[in-house]
Amino acid sequence: MTKEEVLTAVNEQYRVFLTNFHTSLPEGKEENIHQFRVAVKKMRAIQAYLIVDCSQEAVISFKELFSIIRPVYKSSGKVRNLQVILRALSDSFQYFPPSKFTERLMEKLHDGKNNYRSVSNEIELMNNEMFSLQFSKLMEEYFKKNSDDFLAHITANRVRALDNIKENKPGKKWHDARRWLKQNYLLLHRDDSPTQQPYSQKKWLYYRNLEQLLGQWHDLLMLKKQVKKFDKANSDIKASEWKLFKNELDERLNNFENLILSSL
Repeated sequence: MTKEEVLTAVNEQYRVFLTNFHTSLPEGKEENIHQFRVAVKKMRAIQAYLIVDCSQEAVISFKELFSIIRPVYKSSGKVRNLQVILRALSDSFQYFPPSKFTERLMEKLHDGKNNYRSVSNEIELMNNEMFSLQFSKLMEEYFKKNSDDFLAHITANRVRALDNIKENKPGKKWHDARRWLKQNYLLLHRDDSPTQQPYSQKKWLYYRNLEQLLGQWHDLLMLKKQVKKFDKANSDIKASEWKLFKNELDERLNNFENLILSSL
């Protein structure tokens, strides 16, 4: 990525983030939260590239600028996770959990939206012009990268992601792997068209397909964690009411784990 490409991409994604952030606030709408989180992930992917092999001063400066988004991103993540879990329950399962479980998830979603609005209302975000000015100053002072650096970053992400999957059981390490693979996809496929870097469509589609599999696996893993929490706090629910649903959930998780391993 050239300096101009980085400036264009980050400024555009900050604009997308800010627009969807403000639109999402009244009701915590799923699509707006999703869109601004995608924009933030694109900016974070570029940030991760920018701070590799930089001076400590540059690392601190870039991180400080992007940190203004972190509280909003973090609080919206809890809302987004619950929205995804609830959609998965309604769209794709043959068997269903006790209704009390779904009701509890809805309560958590309501609380999460309230917390998201509370956090958001306490934060003063830069407007587009101010952010662009600050980011441009940092780029002028610290950006020294070339195309070889970009390709080296893509390769490093790929190697450590695949090593994480191959060398570890499904869990946090796989989630970390998904983040690096997603960063590669977002860096290679900006503005809905492939980058001009010498990477084939086959290569960035590989990153996309694998991180999507990991994403679906992670959604099911988050659902299983919610089931365990609910199960522990609600001993009055009979095991028979959960059995078919839990069996289906475990089977789906196992299928995705096998798909991921076979896709490497």
